[in-house]
Order: sequence, then C-alpha cells, then structure tokens
Amino acid sequence: MDTLITGPVLGADRDRAVAFLATYGISQSIQPGDHIFVALAGTEVVGAVRLAVESGVLVLRGMRVRADVQRRGIGTRLLGRLDDAVGDMTCWCIPYGWLTTFYGQIGFRLAAIDEAPDFLAERCRQYREHGLDVTVMVRMSRGHT
Repeated sequence: MDTLITGPVLGADRDRAVAFLATYGISQSIQPGDHIFVALAGTEVVGAVRLAVESGVLVLRGMRVRADVQRRGIGTRLLGRLDDAVGDMTCWCIPYGWLTTFYGQIGFRLAAIDEAPDFLAERCRQYREHGLDVTVMVRMSRGHT
C-alpha cells in the first residue's frame, strides 16, 4: 500500500484525521490550533499524530497507526514529518514505555517526571493511576543543554 505522509492538514483531510483519532478515543482534547499530520492511503487516513501547544509548551500527542498497516514504516515516516515540524523547538510527549526507542529516533530522551511542566507531570501521574505504562520524554531545542 502506498501512503502519503502530509500535514498539517486542513479542511476535509483534517476532519478525516480527527475522526480517525476519535476511533482510538482521542477527540475531546483536540483543539482548532493543533497541527495534525496524517498518513493517507488514497483519501483514507491510516495513521495520524498531532502537535499541540498547551500552556505555551509544544506537546506531541496521540500518534496512532491503523493495526492492519502497522510494521510497514508508516509510524516512522510520520515521526520523520514531525521531526521537520518540530525543528529546533523543545517538545514533550508522554508515550507508552515500550515506545521510548521509537521516539528516540528523532532526539526524544527520557525525562524525570519532575522535569516536565506541571500539567504534563500531572497528566502522566493520572495515566499511571489508570494502569497505563507511560513515561515522560523531551526533545530539547538545540540551544538547550
């Protein structure tokens, strides 16, 4: 299957991406200013991820690839598109623990929960209280050490 990685998407492509993410339980927190990047097979969304600015902080949120097309490099290609979009900015994420190597491909590193902005630290704690195996990661801007 040929897939096109594109974004941020607008209009009908954005609506399809939001609907795709909603199938994974990701919908209420999506804001109009969020940038959504997608993997398209024709006009069908088979993967999506978004960048959100929350409390002045750039956050990678909700990356998903449809189960029947996983392990074909779609997630890695979406991640590459995000790498370009994030550029030299600092970006945070709260991925599942088994995805740390995956996000590490574009410079994310593990961070202690107390390094994270307060709202992200609290979100991580809540996810963990619900039994999710998540961690905090950050990709620092090149100007940070």
